[in-house]
Amino acid sequence: IEQGRVARVISERSHWVDLIVMRLAHPSNSTNLSNGFQTILSRSPRPVLALPGNAVEPRRILLAYDNSPKGREALHTTAYVANNWKIPTTVLYVQENRSAASQLEETRQYFDQYNANVEFMQRSGPEVDTILGVAAEKEIDLLVMGGYRSNPFMRLFRRSTVDAILRRSTIPVLVCR
Repeated sequence: IEQGRVARVISERSHWVDLIVMRLAHPSNSTNLSNGFQTILSRSPRPVLALPGNAVEPRRILLAYDNSPKGREALHTTAYVANNWKIPTTVLYVQENRSAASQLEETRQYFDQYNANVEFMQRSGPEVDTILGVAAEKEIDLLVMGGYRSNPFMRLFRRSTVDAILRRSTIPVLVCR
């Protein structure tokens, strides 16, 4: 039994585990995640699996990929899970510029070394709406994405895609660090 601030204790203890699994419960009219949840996402060195409902065995994975350092961690995690669990996977780039095509080709080459069933998609549009739209269209059971890109000070001024996905998603989200 530990005493102290829950988020701080979980973050400190996370060094001893491979994965943090947390129930994602917030009021439906809330525009923000709880400070504790954001603290764990920011401080934990381990991936966090956010469950908005009951846990189910994933049948289809969607990787929302942006080629950021934390996005590459999500790429490695997705490739491992897709290969070892033989789960069909979709890799999605939300295209904001022309460089997405070269990133998509690099990702295809990375997955070539695995015997995984992977589909690659490029879409344009608002990131959050596009990611959640593809997840619904493909009947995805698990969404994988990289964690926060910017420092905490910058998140005060710019809404995070991670936060928005976690607020709106009805499926489990694995946030990689």
